Amino acid sequence: MCGCKCGCKGQKGDKGETGKQGVPGTPGATGNGFTVGVYAAFAGGGQFGATNLTDNDNLISTVATTGDSVKLLPAVKNTIQTVRNYGANAMNVFPQAAEQIDSLGANVAFSLAAGATITFACFVNGTFVSGT
Repeated sequence: MCGCKCGCKGQKGDKGETGKQGVPGTPGATGNGFTVGVYAAFAGGGQFGATNLTDNDNLISTVATTGDSVKLLPAVKNTIQTVRNYGANAMNVFPQAAEQIDSLGANVAFSLAAGATITFACFVNGTFVSGT
């Protein structure tokens, strides 16, 4: 068993790694379809080359310079993503092309301070709403 009392018995995560449920920031960890990934923000920033976040819970371990960037999943109703900035600098979180976060406008980044955590939820296709 994995030690988290979930009964997973070390089942494989959806990224082909041994399940490590209950361990924050473990790539491939799953629990009831929930995934966790560890990423580095795209150096230099910008929406086009931003690191794509593909998990429900996304721990950004490296933000080398202020403005380095990541990109959320497509804003489809009922999508929820949490982004944790464990890097040394503030970073930009972008929506997919032509989508938006809050009322910032299409393609505009949400700035996430170093050490901060934010959850993005989509209630209407094309728009994420931020909240803690």
